[in-house]
Amino acid sequence: MKTVVFLSVLIVVIGVVLGDSNVKPPQVYVYTREPVEYGKKNQLMCHCTDFHPPRIELQLKQGDMEIPNCNQTDMTFKEDWAYYLTKHVEFVPEKGVDYSCNVRHNGGSIKTYRLDPLM
Repeated sequence: MKTVVFLSVLIVVIGVVLGDSNVKPPQVYVYTREPVEYGKKNQLMCHCTDFHPPRIELQLKQGDMEIPNCNQTDMTFKEDWAYYLTKHVEFVPEKGVDYSCNVRHNGGSIKTYRLDPLM
């Protein structure tokens, strides 16, 4: 009986460890709620979808500085266990300033996704 329990636990542990080999990087979208009008209040959003495992960090930036007071939705998942998450903040876009979202998934390197103000 002890052998069966040990083997069951071992199988679960191996499944968890090997489950990390099933890494699916996020699809990332950086956009605004309204069309960009410089000097007019808007919402900057970074939406990450279809990623696994659920270890992810998002950082909204204005130029080289992190934007303070950002909000983040609760992480949730779809039927296929692919996760999604959105970080957003109210901001006033300025001409010539770069807005972006830094994403670190599963402890990997940081990838930067930029807002295209013409969208």
